[in-house]
Amino acid sequence: MKLKYSLLIIFLITSKIASSCKCMALGKIDDKQYDQYELIVKGRIIKVGIEGTKRSISVKVLNCFKGSEKADTVFISTPIDGAACGISPKVGEKWLLFANGSAENYTTSMCTRSKSMSSNAENFNKKEVRSDLKYLKRKN
Repeated sequence: MKLKYSLLIIFLITSKIASSCKCMALGKIDDKQYDQYELIVKGRIIKVGIEGTKRSISVKVLNCFKGSEKADTVFISTPIDGAACGISPKVGEKWLLFANGSAENYTTSMCTRSKSMSSNAENFNKKEVRSDLKYLKRKN
């Protein structure tokens, strides 16, 4: 009986590892990375919903660095599952979002430069946020 439980635990651990999100390290932002995105905004998350396998995110635009300059709000989707590299923003948080697509269908993931600007966020990196913002302000 112990062997069955041990094998089950090993299976669950290895299947979780095998299905986790894997992204390339992006390094410091540069013109090549900037050019890869259609939308770059600093914004506050105002609504998060679930639509099938996607998380829909409504963002109040605080600063637009690329794309949708006239929009007060943008809508971005991401995979719902972290294993599929989806981001998990919370209502009220500020995020620096890098997305692709069009105004009708912007998408982002953990594999983009998108990041929470909230100091208590799991992936918060103050140095990286400052570096990205400095670069983006210089570009505009």
